[in-house]
Amino acid sequence: MNRQFWLLPTLLLVPVTLWLSSEWLAVAQADPAGSAEGRGVSQKMLEESDVPGCLFAWSRSDAVSRGQFTRQVDRNKREPVDQVCKLSSDERKIFYFSDLSEQTGKQIFHLWEYQGREMAKVSLGEVKGPRWRVWSSKNLIPGWQGVWSIKVVTKEGTVLHRDQFEYGNP
Repeated sequence: MNRQFWLLPTLLLVPVTLWLSSEWLAVAQADPAGSAEGRGVSQKMLEESDVPGCLFAWSRSDAVSRGQFTRQVDRNKREPVDQVCKLSSDERKIFYFSDLSEQTGKQIFHLWEYQGREMAKVSLGEVKGPRWRVWSSKNLIPGWQGVWSIKVVTKEGTVLHRDQFEYGNP
């Protein structure tokens, strides 16, 4: 009985340890030069992915310290209530939350794209401080199933950040 008791916590620690060590390894192997530098796109960080599915916690770039899809934003706290990576076609609305860094004075937009087409361009107004939290939402219809993308862009068209989620039933 005594041996079995210590075995369970040990078995639970192994996956966590492997997950943490692989995360550290990905950070250590990140390309410091940034592959998208010459195209006006901020360097990708560990949390970002081009593959639909859940992100580690949120996506990040130099201009957007935090970006995530969510079902709702708590207006009092100015924070997302959850993280969405896949949204069922039973749900009809999604939000994108952006925590902007050092963008004071810039006009910022969220560009919602589906299958390479711009579906909405939402003005988030002029950034009034070094840290500025903003969000937009998109109403969805079941016929628009698949991968959706969002770009955080300036008035001049510079892409500061991009992210994506999957809409529809598996």
